[in-house]
Amino acid sequence: MVPKRSEPNLEKALKRKVEEGLIFFGLPFSNEAIEKCCKHLFLLKRWSKAFNLSGIKDLNDMVVKHVLDSVSIVPFLKGEKIIDVGSGAGFPGIPIAILLPNISFSLLDSNGKKIRFLTEIKSQLQLNNVTIVNDRVEKHVPVSPYDMVVCRAFSSLEKIVLNCSRLVAPNGSVLAMKAALSKQELTAAREVSPGLKIHKLEIPSSKLPRHLVELQPVLTN
Repeated sequence: MVPKRSEPNLEKALKRKVEEGLIFFGLPFSNEAIEKCCKHLFLLKRWSKAFNLSGIKDLNDMVVKHVLDSVSIVPFLKGEKIIDVGSGAGFPGIPIAILLPNISFSLLDSNGKKIRFLTEIKSQLQLNNVTIVNDRVEKHVPVSPYDMVVCRAFSSLEKIVLNCSRLVAPNGSVLAMKAALSKQELTAAREVSPGLKIHKLEIPSSKLPRHLVELQPVLTN
């Protein structure tokens, strides 16, 4: 097991914190799902000592800022084929894939060390619904369009919709997770995606501003 025998109380506390968050969002879950979410964090903490995959070092903070932040967008997801662009250490893709095993998730990143970590996580957690993609978003050519693109702290809204539109089906959408939203960024985004919608997210144990911006894809030739 990832957690040491000397850390049973920590493991129990983390599981409880994840469980309470999932209950807060009204999401169905299993004990296995909670265990996998926590194992992801323990592995991330271990790998970060060598590869600096996350600036967040405290496991309790990881639960809030990584796991609960990621799953907060589950109610907005549609379709059966979703790609997480710029997945990094697997957020928001991995926690969502754990909760939604019947949905196909692709995790895209161009960073080699992050891809190695994602590959290890897929293997360790036995996530058969996850595909790891080592590529840049501009160069990625999917076999078939995705129903949705999701991303977290990836780029400006304008660049996100321009780079990701070709990846989604005509009736699909792009979901961008953001902290603060400037008027300048929103104005630029509305010029390419006039019908964008902003959803305010509430994350348990967090006072940081969190938003989900729903962008309609730009028609491409």
